[in-house]
Amino acid sequence: MMQELQFVFKQMDIRQVACLFAGAIACTTAAVLSPQDLTVCIFGMAVDHKYLWLCFALALWGLGQGAGPVVEALLADSTRTGADVA
Repeated sequence: MMQELQFVFKQMDIRQVACLFAGAIACTTAAVLSPQDLTVCIFGMAVDHKYLWLCFALALWGLGQGAGPVVEALLADSTRTGADVA
């Protein structure tokens, strides 16, 4: 029962990181493909729309890259070694 529960949590972590990367890809695509003439007013300053998309995309890329070693460790724990097979 405990191993099955650990497997479920590992799968959830891997899916969450995959969603982070998918969001980063979508935000990067929006930053690249959005028109240049859009501006947004934030705290009284006019900010380019592309800049906001790019900042959000870079934040998601950073979160995904930071979680990368965790996912690698989870996958390494999930694979069977020679001692586990016997």
